[in-house]
Amino acid sequence: MRTEWKLAAILAAAMAAASPALAAGGETYDAGAPATNIQVSWRVYLAGVVLGKINFAATLKGEEYSAQSTLETGGIVNAFWESRIMADSRGLIAGPRLVPAVYNSDTISEKSSQIVALGYTNGFPDKLTAEPKYDLTRFPVSDDDKRDTIDPLSAMVLAISGVSASDAEPCGKQLPVFDGRRRYNVNFTYKDIVAVDEGKHDYRGGAYLCEMEYVQLAGFKPNLDPEKRALPKIYAWMVPAERTDVAGARAYLPVKIWAETAFGQAVAQARYAMVNGVTPSAILPAPETRSENRD
Repeated sequence: MRTEWKLAAILAAAMAAASPALAAGGETYDAGAPATNIQVSWRVYLAGVVLGKINFAATLKGEEYSAQSTLETGGIVNAFWESRIMADSRGLIAGPRLVPAVYNSDTISEKSSQIVALGYTNGFPDKLTAEPKYDLTRFPVSDDDKRDTIDPLSAMVLAISGVSASDAEPCGKQLPVFDGRRRYNVNFTYKDIVAVDEGKHDYRGGAYLCEMEYVQLAGFKPNLDPEKRALPKIYAWMVPAERTDVAGARAYLPVKIWAETAFGQAVAQARYAMVNGVTPSAILPAPETRSENRD
């Protein structure tokens, strides 16, 4: 059960956000323009049972970004594994990429805690502090693998900020993630345009359906069991919204993220999704019939 919670929560909160982005060209940054403030709160379920909640907030201001997130277990899961993860990140937006400056995470549970800080020099994660210390010799990650990577929270910002895609890739580009110990990619495939007509959030209208694939690259214990199933594919509904800090640019809010697991469907459902304190108006035409969750 703990594995299924981590799949639902970690992929939903950190990597689990697929995002279409504005096609390149036409964006203009106004240094005097107000920042774009994004807030999304999800409730996480497994087979209809509440597992916890995830809160995400980001500020985008042209060439700069900052973000904070919290993940808290709740409901029945707290009976056997109570945990809270807090993270923050900041850095620069450089064209279709993010260049992190610093990433911090603090995990607190009943039996243990973990503090991680990553510092960057010219975008390279060369300063790692972990308490308790990581054993980086057992499953090492090379400097080549670390190059041109971003931290988990910056990966979510990259997806949601809408800076990395084109008309040919409306679900954005691959997210190359290094969290201080593990190196993985999140790959995207655009599937469809859907009509969002459900959820606790107030948004109703068109959204992009994106598929995510989580690929482990380095820092993981090798899988010696050929019968062991790979992690399932993840899907998301992404809602476009106008950014106020860059003329002509859009952010994309994940109002629903889900995956099929051995215990049932794991779902992160948005309770609210706002830009500058307001639920975005529908700007993407919605089809009359929503697409089914499908491969």
